[in-house]
Amino acid sequence: MQMSDAPVWLVTGSATGFGRAILERVLAEAGRVVTSALKRADVTRMQAEYPERALALELNVSDPARCVEAVREATEHFGRIDVLVNAAGYPYFTALEEGVDEGARALFEA
Repeated sequence: MQMSDAPVWLVTGSATGFGRAILERVLAEAGRVVTSALKRADVTRMQAEYPERALALELNVSDPARCVEAVREATEHFGRIDVLVNAAGYPYFTALEEGVDEGARALFEA
């Protein structure tokens, strides 16, 4: 498979956790990936290690305008996006029924 045939993945929240594991697997399988996190510095190492196959972006998924811009940057860089993995999120250390509505809503929106 030529590099141009490899699927392009956009993985949000790829600095840690499931997002990071998926990012690493895609790169190990010779895929191309747009890696994103709240702080670009948390994901730039992957772009440095795989400059032909990784693009690191700063992305807060709760900011619709930034989401549109990130998709534009990704499609300009790779020409398309084939797979979206929304792994962005954060821990919410309470039982859902005991938490406050605003906190639960913010978690689901992320």
